[in-house]
Amino acid sequence: VNRDIFIEKQKEIMKQPDWIIDGNYTSTMDLRIKYADIVIFLYYKTLRCLYRIIKRRIQYHGQTRPDMGDNCKEKLDWEFVHYVLQFNKNRAPAILTKLESLNDKQIFIIKHPKQLKELIHNLNDVSID
Repeated sequence: VNRDIFIEKQKEIMKQPDWIIDGNYTSTMDLRIKYADIVIFLYYKTLRCLYRIIKRRIQYHGQTRPDMGDNCKEKLDWEFVHYVLQFNKNRAPAILTKLESLNDKQIFIIKHPKQLKELIHNLNDVSID
């Protein structure tokens, strides 16, 4: 997808009163944070991420996952594996620093799936000003 179109699509989504954008798109992170009330950063261990990627690849081999666009078949390439292997070391620190500087947002840094499950369970208790 063309970068400008990608950014415009995200802006359209963010004009809605309620929205969720999933993904670590660093090119639009500042924009998404600006308009978000709540930011949830899944800061999982590298091995957990790799396990889930491989599991997903096996489970959906040659298929399109339910959470993906049409004809976006599940694949696994070494470039993505390398990205995941390096993420917590090379990219996560800058994201964490950025999130720590935000005083006007509710920030949740989730390090384990149980924490995420608990957060989702308690989201009704989270107030949005």
